[in-house]
This record gives sequence, C-alpha cells and structure tokens, in this order.
Amino acid sequence: MDRVRGSTPVSRTRRVQWGVTLLVIAVCAVVLANAELLGIAADLTPEERFSLSDATYALLDDVDDPLEIRYYVSDRLRELSDEPQRKEALLRRYSDAGGANVRVKIVSAADDGAREAEEAGLRAEQIQHENGDSIGVSSVYSGLTVSYLDRSRMIPFLFGHGQLEYQLSNAIYDVLRAERPRVAVMLGTHGEELDVDYAELVDELSDRFQLVELSGEKPEIPDDIDAVLLLGARDLTGAQSQELRRYLDGGGRALLTVDGIRIDLNTLEGEPVENEALDGLLDSVGFRVEPYAVMDERSNPISDGTAPGGTPYPPWIRTDRRNASPDHPVTRFSAGIDFFWPSPLLIDDFDNGRGGPLLVTTPGAWLQGEPMRFHPDEPSVLYRDRDASVGSYALAAWSENAAGEGSRAIVVGDSDFASNLVFYTGSFQNYMFVERSILWLFGEDQMATVHTRRRDPGALDRIEPEFPRLLISRIVESLNAVVLPVMLLLAGYLRLRRRRKIDQGERA
Repeated sequence: MDRVRGSTPVSRTRRVQWGVTLLVIAVCAVVLANAELLGIAADLTPEERFSLSDATYALLDDVDDPLEIRYYVSDRLRELSDEPQRKEALLRRYSDAGGANVRVKIVSAADDGAREAEEAGLRAEQIQHENGDSIGVSSVYSGLTVSYLDRSRMIPFLFGHGQLEYQLSNAIYDVLRAERPRVAVMLGTHGEELDVDYAELVDELSDRFQLVELSGEKPEIPDDIDAVLLLGARDLTGAQSQELRRYLDGGGRALLTVDGIRIDLNTLEGEPVENEALDGLLDSVGFRVEPYAVMDERSNPISDGTAPGGTPYPPWIRTDRRNASPDHPVTRFSAGIDFFWPSPLLIDDFDNGRGGPLLVTTPGAWLQGEPMRFHPDEPSVLYRDRDASVGSYALAAWSENAAGEGSRAIVVGDSDFASNLVFYTGSFQNYMFVERSILWLFGEDQMATVHTRRRDPGALDRIEPEFPRLLISRIVESLNAVVLPVMLLLAGYLRLRRRRKIDQGERA
C-alpha cells in the first residue's frame, strides 16, 4: 500500500487530535457567545449572586394579572457606570420567569422620561464622579415603579444592583396583597419617641406595613395585629410585659429589641439594667439578657476628630454573614447588622418549642462589667476584662412555640441598632434585618430569604488582624500571578520534550 510522503500513523493521530480539540473549542465558544439566547446559565457562587431566589420564582408564579415594572434610568448614569446594565440583566430574569403576565420596560429618564419619572414620585440624585482632573457632579435617575391592578409601589432611587432583587421582589409582594400587614409598635424606654429616635426606621417600615403605636399605662394589642415590635425595654412596665406575654401565649409574634445595660450618651458610662418585667417577658420566650456590654475586634470606628477614618471602637460591633446562622430564613442571605453597645443573650434549652442564635460575635469577643466606661480614648479600659471573658456570644436569637402554640419571637440584645444611631456608621442594612424579621414573624419565610447580592467574606477575610491579612494576601497574589503560571509553563515544556522523544523513537 502506498504511503503519503512524510506521513506516519503518529502524525495522522496528532492531526485528528488537534482537529477534535479545535472543534470542541469552537463549539464551546459558540455556545458561550449565545448562552443568553439559548437560556443556558449556571450560577456557581455559593451565595447565588447571579440567579433569582426561589422566593422570587414562587412570587412570580402568583401573578395572575398583568404586572408592569418600569425602570427609569438616565443616559448619563449609563456613561458613568455599568450598574444600569447589571440591573437590566436582572430585570430580564423577572420578565423571563414571569412569562406573559410580567412586563419590564426600560425608560430613558430624559425630557419626557424625566417628567414621567417625577410624576411617578421618583427623584433625581446627585452623584460625584471623576471629570478629568476634578470631581464632577451629575443629577441622575435610577428608580423603579411596580404596577398591578390598581396598586403600585416605587423604589425612588437605587444605584447598585446588589439590593435590587430584595427591594423589587418585596415591592411585588406588597402590590399583590390587597391589604398591608399591621404591625404594633411599643416603646419600653422612658424619654424615647417613635418619630424622633426611630424616625428613619418608621419611614422605612411605613412604606410596607401599617404601623400602630401602642401607648398609655395599659396598652392593649388589637386582635388584628400581625406582629409586635418592641423598641427598647430598659424601663418596660409590668403592664407592658403582661400584655406582651398574653399576646405571645396566644400564638402571637414579636420582635423584641432589649438592653442589658443603660448608656449615658453624654458621659459614655453605663450601668446594668435591673427590670423584673423585662426578665419575665424574655423568660417566656426562652431567653435572658445579661447585664454586661459585649465588645469585639471586628467593629466600626468612632470619629473623635483626630484619627483619619475614626478610632477603632470595640463596643460598636460589626457583623456579616460569617456571624449569621445559615439555616434561618432571616439570616440565610443577610449581610449582617451593626450593634451599638450590645448585651449578650442566654438561650434556653427549649423543653417547649425550639430556637437558637441568629447572630453571634467572633470567638475573640469579650465582656465588660461594672464599672462600665466606654470612652474611645481609654483603650486600656475597653480591653480591661478581655482576658477573663474572651469567647463567642449570641447577640440575636429566635424561638418558635416557646411561649404558646404558634408563637414566634426574635430577640436582639441591643435596641440602639434600630435607632437613628445607624447614621453614624451608615448601617442601613439594620432596617432590612427588621423587615426580614417581621416577614418571618407572620409566616412569610420565603420572602425573608430574598437575596441581597454582596460578596461573601473569603478565607483570607477570616484573618482579623490587618497586617497578617495583607501579608498573606500579597503572598497568595504572587503565587497565583507568577509562581503557578510559571510552573504550568514548565510542566508543559517538559511534557512536550518527552512526547517529542517518544515520537522520534517510534519513527526510528
């Protein structure tokens, strides 16, 4: 049999292998380029940042009549950021999942679009951006409206796409309901006023719930209340405690923000809270608040006017998903919350009902007892009791059926976390925690789990001291950027030389 000059079985096999490899690469490239058209997608992130929540899919299945989502966005914002494109991609997922009943429309907020946005109640926001060698300011729109039957909701302004699904799905949930849930609010600290000390929280909750403030010496919780919110309990009265216990014994649901210490904001000194009415209320749902202050290295700074960025302040604890229970609906996709002088919670063994922690400190947290001093310029006092009390402490917890059949309760060992103090640290995710808690309390477990798209802390983020974390980060970066590629190239070169020697031997 004739043989083609210069052709051997080995070389023909090599050509076939190269041909198959190039064909596979070409097919993969075509599929990836048209993945959106083909409906092919895979979200490999552990927190599912690029896919809709199961709760959102279930919510869209309940849409029986036309629902319209209108996204108003300025062309200028498109030029400055890729966030509008990310939001539009997520909105297309809503349209695809909702089918014919869900319509998404993108409206350019220029001229007529801007007037339409203003008539819908949206507002333009001033954003800063680089403009050559200076900082420019532009007025832009980035808001949404949701319309269903004769009901509508709006999101006045949303820059990043991270909270879009949470806010949009909850807006859809609200317009699908004919009536807003009723939430009773009770204050348990003398001198506090709902519209003053908790003004921002009230503004957030009023868009979604009917708030009913309970006041007077003998408050009564109406029968049509879906959940109760207790804000502060340092001076909780016997009448308030008795009414809350009656409500919980009958299967009621409550979010209780309590304190084990009392802080004088003028002197930054504290003292234990001694309140039998509070102790009895917490005991009925399976908890106890300890009369200590919890401190942690993972904290927010406090501004003293001297150090840039502020001074590290252990009593202002910062938590994230590393501190949160991954199994409970309220914290499964929570970004964590910030605390201001919190107290630790003791959790019952729950012979009746069940429960557990929602948010805990790092293992390196510690307690401070009397005398309590929280001056940021006295670090020796802040760390005074560290060696004797270092450990992990529960800051928020939940229970179910502990007080009565059907009852649910969430207890947070800090009432300031929901107050206007969030402005000092920009901790507006605290209000989202309150919303999620209320949804879980009256049985909307799925809606409490709707995503917020934030990057989960990585393995290196678990290293709390800054210098070792930065050093290890540089080492890992060097390994990934230099050492591993060089090793791969060297392994490929050695393998190529070996195969050439084998081929030469076979030809010989």
